[in-house]
Amino acid sequence: MTVNQLNPQIVWNYFNQLSKIPRKSKYEQKVREWLIEWATKNSFEYKVDKIGNLIVYTKGSLGYENYSNVLLQSHMDMVCISDGEFDFINNSITTYIDEDWVKAKNTTLGADNGIGLCISMAIATDSSIKHPPLELLFTVDEETGLTGAAELDIDLIKSNYMLNIDSEENDTITIASAGGNEIHCELNLNVIENHYDSSIKITLLQMQGGHSGMEINKNQGNAIKVIFSILNKLEEFSLSYVNGGVATNAIPKECEMSLSYYDKDFELIKKIINDEFEKIKNQLDMPSAEINIEKTSKKEKIFNKETTQKLISTINKIPTGVIKMSENIDGLVKTSNNLGTIETNENKIIMNCMFRSSSILDLEELEIKLKEILKKFNKVEAKGKYPGWESDPKKSKLLELAKQKFESHYNKKPEIVALHAGLECGIIIGKAKRNIDCISIGPDILEAHTPRERVSIKGVADFYEYLKTLIEELKFKI
Repeated sequence: MTVNQLNPQIVWNYFNQLSKIPRKSKYEQKVREWLIEWATKNSFEYKVDKIGNLIVYTKGSLGYENYSNVLLQSHMDMVCISDGEFDFINNSITTYIDEDWVKAKNTTLGADNGIGLCISMAIATDSSIKHPPLELLFTVDEETGLTGAAELDIDLIKSNYMLNIDSEENDTITIASAGGNEIHCELNLNVIENHYDSSIKITLLQMQGGHSGMEINKNQGNAIKVIFSILNKLEEFSLSYVNGGVATNAIPKECEMSLSYYDKDFELIKKIINDEFEKIKNQLDMPSAEINIEKTSKKEKIFNKETTQKLISTINKIPTGVIKMSENIDGLVKTSNNLGTIETNENKIIMNCMFRSSSILDLEELEIKLKEILKKFNKVEAKGKYPGWESDPKKSKLLELAKQKFESHYNKKPEIVALHAGLECGIIIGKAKRNIDCISIGPDILEAHTPRERVSIKGVADFYEYLKTLIEELKFKI
């Protein structure tokens, strides 16, 4: 059986088509063109705003024409991480079925948020469903800063009820999510002639990685932090380059650097690196991680001693992972930080962190702390700040109806949750400057933002049937 033959076929046929379209963040043009072609074929009106978000409008079914509009929201882009080299801008991923799961070969699958996007398309075109007038919002660049939501032309949205289809558990209804911010920093390089006689390449790979919000509490380690904690144990050496991580919202699973040293110290350096790596491996959940040390030709240029030590000292001071747990909700991370990427170009080191919190105060305090730690860098700026979001369960008519339909469909009560992750709900509601009743739901997706990402076939089928029953009951008066 192929993916497009799975049930419900209308959803999986769209997802099969979508998976053939490259959709890296900031490169959503081809997906948008595909969606516009679909909208045109179905005689749906649509508009594209200046940032590239697409809003598709459908009329209400017979008898539903005069009910209040409902917004179905998802995003076009996906996190692009692979085991090995992969060109996400030009090449399509390869999907396959493994028991109850749809997966991708050696890359992220993009079920986050591709499956939500395709479910929204299916709801709009499934002739068996009766629904009120729908607005389908497909945003750009969610994964690298929520840019689409932040720049959304809110005047194109008229709905007062919103279903965000970007949650990843069948059994839950999400009513709150964390706010977040990013720190971008640059360190100018002072490069000198290499006075050492040897160079090695150190590569840390096959760590777990994962979503920097949902999986930040799993004690899986951060490849950049791990390798720099090891460097802290070495004495006579310098660096020529360091590169690690691929996205600010993904926990780095690989990091590579070049280190120059005196050849007489090779065995000692090798022993320290391997010993420290084993110690860390025993402390963290990183069973498949490995560190490779490879002799290379001598590098002509190296960072001077001051630059090397400044970089090591600073990175080892950056708090990474869980910083504070919620005082009110058991098991919920309140505040965290992820050192997501580090990159060497010709004359500078560039680093990016993403930090999150359900507390505005904690978010502000962490920004101040990070800027203080990074003060020796030449450029430090916070960017991409977005608000958290919290629905009032006592006032939400949408939540009450969703709970009722969940119980009748699944024969159990849903778990009402808050997420330590960024959703676009808060930004969109904030821009609207009116009360939008909102919840976030979605089918089971595991290990998003890693090449192990997978979406449940049964979960999608169950969720789609549940959503159909919910949509048909959204008879809110205007």
